[in-house]
Amino acid sequence: MSAKKWTKREAEASLWMSFEEFVLSFTDHARIHLLGVRSERVWDKFKDHYTRDGRIDMDQFLKDSTTWGPIASRIVELQLERTLLLTASICCHTNQMEIGAPTETQAAAPASL
Repeated sequence: MSAKKWTKREAEASLWMSFEEFVLSFTDHARIHLLGVRSERVWDKFKDHYTRDGRIDMDQFLKDSTTWGPIASRIVELQLERTLLLTASICCHTNQMEIGAPTETQAAAPASL
């Protein structure tokens, strides 16, 4: 069923299920226990989990975020892309040197007759 044919109620239900899955996946990863927590207390429970000495512990939140499956896998993808680009750049530079581009030493040397 395409999204355009869904009723508003069906679309909202699907969106809510995705949101719940997203939230529960992250909170499970971060060890934030929401089982039995009333819906109006979920934000407070989430915030309390990251509060230390009256301050939000952003380092812990960022650690939990970057080690959570969907984000961690994207980080790995980006690192691999970067590695491939750097490798391609090095290979391209090496091939130019092998093809006959003069090295710095060759370029500085006087031409012999």
